Amino acid sequence: MTVYVVPCGISVLGAWDRRNSPSRPVGAKIGKIIEALDRWATDTPLTSTDRDRIADADVITSALTMCDAAAKDAKLPEWPAEICAETSTLSQRGVRRLTGHDRRVILLASDTREGISAAFCVAYMIAAGDGQRIRYVSAPTSDLEANAFRGMIHPGAVTITRLPGLPGDLDQAVGAIGHVLRAAHLLNEDMEVHLTGGFKITLLHTLAMTEIVYSMAPERTSAWYTFQDHDAGATRINLRCYAEDFHDLMRDELLRVKNGLEPRKGSDPFHAGVAWVKEGSGWRLNDFGRGYLAVLGQDGVPGSNDGGR
Repeated sequence: MTVYVVPCGISVLGAWDRRNSPSRPVGAKIGKIIEALDRWATDTPLTSTDRDRIADADVITSALTMCDAAAKDAKLPEWPAEICAETSTLSQRGVRRLTGHDRRVILLASDTREGISAAFCVAYMIAAGDGQRIRYVSAPTSDLEANAFRGMIHPGAVTITRLPGLPGDLDQAVGAIGHVLRAAHLLNEDMEVHLTGGFKITLLHTLAMTEIVYSMAPERTSAWYTFQDHDAGATRINLRCYAEDFHDLMRDELLRVKNGLEPRKGSDPFHAGVAWVKEGSGWRLNDFGRGYLAVLGQDGVPGSNDGGR
């Protein structure tokens, strides 16, 4: 079993100009589903800034109700994988579409109507138009929620995951990505993190947090990138690997700073500015620090350099 964590951008929404390509079969089909998703996103309170954002279960129900027919009519398996970065990078790794139950895909969506709509479009492609293989859930924001989220990443399904606060609140969004990576790691399966698409401002954070996961389970963790020249194939990104005892030092320091205490002199693994900043007489975690702590977990994360503990 493999779980794929894929940041999702909005490029799919403009992949084909539906107004200028009405005679192109694939262009016309993608136009229909995008128009259906546009109407759905306009009518549905999706984001955290909407006054009455509906529950996750109601989001997926309304999407399937309003967009499933358009998705089936679009005949998604006909679409070329190169239509957007997310499907291209997955295709290069052998995931053209989900048909069995040996893979799980997590699509990370920004907290915007465009971002969520684009993620649904990509999800329909990966699920080959089968709406029953699509899930939707807001990203976890705590260790407790990360443990619950783990049970929501179903085999053979695409799970669209809304990152609260993105793009406006990086602290919250990066922490949420960290909790998603923690939950995926705790599945104890092979994990691929794809860094070709998505919101560019968080890609460096996601790469850095993936290195923490890689340090805990290098045999089953990898990161991938696909260049614009799709013929070059997917490229594996070399990741740094921290020593196992470093994780406890990291967690200890990050928790101390989170609680307003000074890092231990002479034993802390970070210098100021790497994961925390000093403000006046106090300290606070920066975006990276929040993400690192989310991945490590405040009570620790099972896993070691041999892939399990």
